[in-house]
Amino acid sequence: MVALGGCEEVGGDDDRRDRAPADAGKRERPARASRGRDRKGAPKASAARLGRAPGIPPDAKRTTVVEVTDGDTVKLTDLGASRIIGVDTPEVYGGAECYGREASEFAKSLLHPGDTVYYRHGVERTDRYGRDLVYLWLRGGTFFNAALLKEGYAVTLTIPPNVEYADFFRRLAAKARAAGRGLWASDTCNGNPDAPAGGSPSRSETTSAPGGGPGGGGGRGCEPGYTPCVPRYPPDLDCADIGHPVRVTGRDPHNLDGDGDGRGCESYG
Repeated sequence: MVALGGCEEVGGDDDRRDRAPADAGKRERPARASRGRDRKGAPKASAARLGRAPGIPPDAKRTTVVEVTDGDTVKLTDLGASRIIGVDTPEVYGGAECYGREASEFAKSLLHPGDTVYYRHGVERTDRYGRDLVYLWLRGGTFFNAALLKEGYAVTLTIPPNVEYADFFRRLAAKARAAGRGLWASDTCNGNPDAPAGGSPSRSETTSAPGGGPGGGGGRGCEPGYTPCVPRYPPDLDCADIGHPVRVTGRDPHNLDGDGDGRGCESYG
């Protein structure tokens, strides 16, 4: 288990854990005349744009943890089942996937029944299963969504219109991948969280798909979440490798959808 240990990128400030987020907003809100700009008139950069996870927002609501279902699903008081926005951890139930148990254990190490947490809904408040879609902060300020990505327990899952922190999440996932952390390690999932639990993380373990040529898979199989077919990850591909626009409908391991609008490699249209 990787300890967070005060990692700046995922937030956290134990000195603030007993202060309500609304109080923090009163301290940090800029004067009305500044309208979000610095003294020279330039727009102020958000914490996420500067590479730091945002702390508990002033408009976040307080609740308590009821249960941790798996790495990216929790039950919260007054909300019930809640899905963590922007991330996708491997499955634990049904068809168990590589590193799913580890992701679930990591979530349970941070979130315990009865813990006070703070949440904000996304622009889209619920998913098709009726679960609330939330950004979640621990009482000490740690941004839980970001922690899953930074420590290699999740891949990004960008579904518009909930794209507020999409760029920040992609940067965290890229760093975890470059460091070979968690599910990105060659001796765990080799970056393929869809691999079955206990199976080989071999790069060649894919399902064949019809069609060839650019984006046709070339017999390597199609990565779920892209239309038309994009070859499986790994290895990491960029738009020059794909050569045509794609629709991103699920997680984006190749990071083809830079602006989170559901369309990748648009310049190749």
